[in-house]
Amino acid sequence: SAMSGKPIPAGILSNVQPAKARIRKPSDPTRVRERDVLRAIVAALRAHPKVASVVRRSVGTFQDGAGHWISYGVRGEPDLDITLHGGMRAMVEVKSPTGRVSVVQAQRMEQARAIGVRCGVARNVEQAIAIIEGRA
Repeated sequence: SAMSGKPIPAGILSNVQPAKARIRKPSDPTRVRERDVLRAIVAALRAHPKVASVVRRSVGTFQDGAGHWISYGVRGEPDLDITLHGGMRAMVEVKSPTGRVSVVQAQRMEQARAIGVRCGVARNVEQAIAIIEGRA
């Protein structure tokens, strides 16, 4: 092989198929994206007088340089973990206007509510503020 300097035995690559190209649909420039909603909400919450801190929670997988898959985060954990002045906590799951909440996300939010955490889904800044202020 190219890396070891040894030739690859004949027939060993005959079953190897090239990776399929990932075909993406053309992007709709008018579509509101979750990442844009998230940025607006984070900026608004960080400027809110009741908010002490906002932590972005990420979940996903990636492949390291050695080819190992690494998972991080907790599945279903809401996107934002907010601490309010006075110690109250809030969690906000950010969605685009058309985004759907998964079953695991709904379960995590219900668990958080059961222990007194203000928790909900926000599709815009106003909804996120309503959650942290206890109006949602």
